[in-house]
Amino acid sequence: MKRYIIILLMFCSQLAKAQQQILDTLNNEKTANKSETLSNLYLAISSSVTQTDGGINFKATPFGIMVALKRLSDSDRDYLNHQFLRNFQINSSIKPKENSLFSFGSGSFGFTLSVINKSDKALTNYFSIINTFSDITTVLNTAIQSFINKKPAANQTAELIKIQTQILKFNNTQKLSDLDPSFIAELGVLINGKKVDDFLLADQQAVKALMRRVSNGTLLTLSPEINYDLNLKMTNSISYKVDWQKGLDNNVKNNPIHLQLSSSLKTARDSLKLGKNLDDVSLINTIGCNFVLREDKSQKSILELKPFVEYTHLLNSKERELDKKINTYKANLTLRLRLGENTWLPLTVKYDFEKPKLLGFLTIFWNVK
Repeated sequence: MKRYIIILLMFCSQLAKAQQQILDTLNNEKTANKSETLSNLYLAISSSVTQTDGGINFKATPFGIMVALKRLSDSDRDYLNHQFLRNFQINSSIKPKENSLFSFGSGSFGFTLSVINKSDKALTNYFSIINTFSDITTVLNTAIQSFINKKPAANQTAELIKIQTQILKFNNTQKLSDLDPSFIAELGVLINGKKVDDFLLADQQAVKALMRRVSNGTLLTLSPEINYDLNLKMTNSISYKVDWQKGLDNNVKNNPIHLQLSSSLKTARDSLKLGKNLDDVSLINTIGCNFVLREDKSQKSILELKPFVEYTHLLNSKERELDKKINTYKANLTLRLRLGENTWLPLTVKYDFEKPKLLGFLTIFWNVK
């Protein structure tokens, strides 16, 4: 009787393992690029390498704030029950005056609304891979039963506990040498000549494939923002940004690639005109791809590269009337390096084709899950 109870516990352990693999893999699939678009809690300090500006940015969803204040937990239940709180983000930033750390010249406030978020783990169809876990568990239990039946009756319970411990160790190390050779032989007979390690790791591959499909889902956001000059007591600009991201490669053997398109309509104060105005109107479009260059052993992104092109079209401005420059183009490159569990160091380099020069922007940001 004790033997069957242990086998039942082992079956439950496999299902628990499946759920944990799904949650861990989904967290690892999220790139720094997507975190900058929509994140529970986000703090960034940026500065320009070639100029004297910089700023402090803070972004947070109501869900992230309430979790931080212990008003909600990050459990699956609260996660599923508060979809809007997770897909609405408050954005704010403040920019110090030139050559000053404690005196601020301007500030921005806005929000990001997730219009479409197909990369939300709440949409994960766990049942689509449950058969994989069920098949592995059934074969595994049959092999265990056959293995311990060949042992002396007095030793069968001890052997059962021993082989269970070996299997749990294999799940972590993925080394066949951690398993008893006799058990491997029993398992090999049941799987009709398939490689034992491939069979035992099929559940992990199923989880990775499912999570890649989810993380590659479409993310469409809308972000209005207002920038205010704290010294002149007037609005500097108002912008409306639409951002679209989509994963391109579902093959888990390859590193993730995400296509990103964005378009912003910006009305800004025309510095060539006196008084309050928002007469400088421009349309800013970008297109680029974010490549994950390196991952760690848990398939967590540690190095990302995003080349993108920026096109600005002046719809109305005094500068347009004087310089006749309606269209400008920039080639941009962002390199992101993970410094810690939730800390990234992005470096963005921009090249202006109209006035050939390089502009560099260095940022450090913390993304709290």
